[in-house]
Amino acid sequence: MRLGIRTQLIGHTLLTALLVGGSTIGYSIYIHRSSVRQALHTRAETMAAALADALVEPIERKDFQLISLQMEIAEHDPDVWAVCARDAAGVEILRKDGGSASSHGDLELDADLVRDIDSGTIIPIEGRDAFVAIQPVRRGEGLPLGFVCLLVTEERALEQMRQETLGQMGILVFLLVLGTTMAIIRSRRFVRPILQMVTATETIKGGGFGARIEVQRHDELGTLAESINAMAEALQRTTVSEDRLAAKQHELQAANDALVEAKVEAVRANRAKSEFLANMSHEIRTPMTAILGFADVLLEEGDLELAPPLRLDAARTIKKNGAYLLDILNDILDISKIEAGRLEIERMSCSPLQLIAEIESLMRVRADARGLQFATEWEWPIPETVYTDPTRVKQILVNLVGNAIKFTETGSVSLQTRVLQADGKPSKLQFDVVDTGIGMTAEQTGRLFQPFVQADTSTTRKFGGTGLGLTITKRLASMLDGDITIVSTQLGLGTHIRATVAVGVPDGIKMIHSLSPGGESATGPTDDAGSLQLDCRILLAEDSPDNQRLISHVLSKAGAEVTIAENGRIAVDLAEEAVGEGRPFPIILMDMQMPVLDGYQATMELRERGYTGPIIALTAHAMAGAREKCINSGCNDYVSKPIDRRKLIDTIQLHLTRHQPRTLVRAD
Repeated sequence: MRLGIRTQLIGHTLLTALLVGGSTIGYSIYIHRSSVRQALHTRAETMAAALADALVEPIERKDFQLISLQMEIAEHDPDVWAVCARDAAGVEILRKDGGSASSHGDLELDADLVRDIDSGTIIPIEGRDAFVAIQPVRRGEGLPLGFVCLLVTEERALEQMRQETLGQMGILVFLLVLGTTMAIIRSRRFVRPILQMVTATETIKGGGFGARIEVQRHDELGTLAESINAMAEALQRTTVSEDRLAAKQHELQAANDALVEAKVEAVRANRAKSEFLANMSHEIRTPMTAILGFADVLLEEGDLELAPPLRLDAARTIKKNGAYLLDILNDILDISKIEAGRLEIERMSCSPLQLIAEIESLMRVRADARGLQFATEWEWPIPETVYTDPTRVKQILVNLVGNAIKFTETGSVSLQTRVLQADGKPSKLQFDVVDTGIGMTAEQTGRLFQPFVQADTSTTRKFGGTGLGLTITKRLASMLDGDITIVSTQLGLGTHIRATVAVGVPDGIKMIHSLSPGGESATGPTDDAGSLQLDCRILLAEDSPDNQRLISHVLSKAGAEVTIAENGRIAVDLAEEAVGEGRPFPIILMDMQMPVLDGYQATMELRERGYTGPIIALTAHAMAGAREKCINSGCNDYVSKPIDRRKLIDTIQLHLTRHQPRTLVRAD
């Protein structure tokens, strides 16, 4: 039997309302029941946990009177039928009944079941709207001293929920009756235009784009009729080729696939590059530690006056070329960090005079070795202190002055320093490096700051170098809000290059108008670690035999007693054994890349076992993020390879003064 659209509309309205209302009430009942039970479970767990904390000392002292007194608090809760306390074996020692006597048997739990519970647990009671909340009683992380059991009923909460549900159903019935009545009244006005629109759309669907609907209304149905007419007109005017659309979609999909593949390949290539540089850094820095370290030993140990000159010269050559190889590696890593945007700038207070004095001390040795005159010049006044990154400024000047000395065979090199200050603009430090060296052509100047490029191939063969130094220097100057420019250069006559970096000049800072007597010959800090003394036991975790001997020698010479672990597993065992003997190591030096168990895992395992003493990472990784990775694994500090003896001993002394020997917390 076919029903009219009006009857169907009313029937559908009523059916939809029933389905929506019934589903809403059913879902509401389900959600409300779940939330009520969850809230009751949470409250029971909280009560059990609070009671368990309160019964720690009474159960330890077997004070049944105090146990009973504490249990009365939970007994007064209207949803708690019974409370009992059990000993560590799960055997009931005391019970408080607050509910129906017929329900008390629900607390008769098997002692073995209770004894195996390690944390707060809810056990439903089959066939009843009730459950048992069990909470171990323990002190700290120790074994359970006993258990608290609460028998909780859900009947009161569920009864309240049933009353609320009946009220909701009454409201729903009223709304259904009202909605049905309104649907009957209003359906007459909507049926006829809807039928007209159905007929028109069927015609349009069959390709009859000339079909139109007579618009007699000015409400939403009239607007809908006008829209259908407009759609028919648009379809009549325009036809879209499905083949062209499919081809365009295919083209766009192919382009998107290519972009995704290119992105994946770029990420893969960048990851491979980072992994290669990290591995290269480690593989070169690890043997460089031994090479440079033992070269220092040869040049410092024993009576050098009795040593054959050839041996001393060989040791100095090893040290010089090892340092040169390390400089190349650092340049490659620096350019990689800069390109990845991960080179950090740290601005701090520093003295321009002291900074230039350190540069002069370092560069004068190189200039004297080549028979060149080296001078530093000032345009006064100069602020006593400025804010900048002194490490990066020194890196810029060492590179510029070093290049000037390298490319000058006769004559002189000078470093001129001035401060530029203008109203409304940041102050700047400006450095001019002037040499009488080989100079450059205009073409060579244009290629000067490109990575891996020098003036020409013959220059590279004669003077050496990677061509990275000036690229790094220019980018560092840019990161310091400055620049590097060529002021002048002439082939065969020399070069004048200028570096500028922005600095902060504190208000009211003292301005210096001349060097103090003797200031021209200021020297940098000594690198002598022989005077530093350590009076402690040190655990050295290092897998390289050469580095074991070198670092042990440095530490032993400083007065430390060194114990060597060949891998992370041995280091963890030795550290725990020392704690067990009451003689923990005040310092652990942890190489981060070792067999069996690496330094990251060994450090995390020690921290998990409760070791809180200082652990200093020794790593040959120098990529961005290496320090953060060490610190995140639990290390207190970080020393990179090749090992700087003074920095290593200073770092150890720093943490010896900060920490007292700590122990492992061992759970028996």
